Amino acid sequence: MDRYHGEERLGGSRDTDDLSVLRHEERVDIGVERREGGQARMRRHVETERFEETVPLHHEELEVERRPITDPSQVLDPGHMEEDERTFTLYEERPVVSKEEVPVEEVHVRKRDVTREEHIEGELRKERIDFEDEDGLPPRGPDDAP
Repeated sequence: MDRYHGEERLGGSRDTDDLSVLRHEERVDIGVERREGGQARMRRHVETERFEETVPLHHEELEVERRPITDPSQVLDPGHMEEDERTFTLYEERPVVSKEEVPVEEVHVRKRDVTREEHIEGELRKERIDFEDEDGLPPRGPDDAP
């Protein structure tokens, strides 16, 4: 007779000397999923900025110099008295501002893949199979002496 009566408990029968028992344990399989993590938006807008510049401007003015004649005999053409009018054109500079739109910078945008490591922890379950005799002791193998 068998020393172990636990066969019926383990699903075997008394008629067989062989018994198969499946032991289970959990394995971990860690994968990744791709999902949307956020969005980035680029906006262009126009700002107005004040500027100040000092520009030298020139203009013409009449300069009148009067010289008294002390000796009328020295004048080559004394002319004669009459009404007369002369016009002088005077020139001046004024600032002129012109604007030109020119490209000054190229902004290149691309996405890049960044890898980081994250430590994860969890629990796994596994079955353990133990044997004992009717006295609650571990069974003795064929090499164990009584």
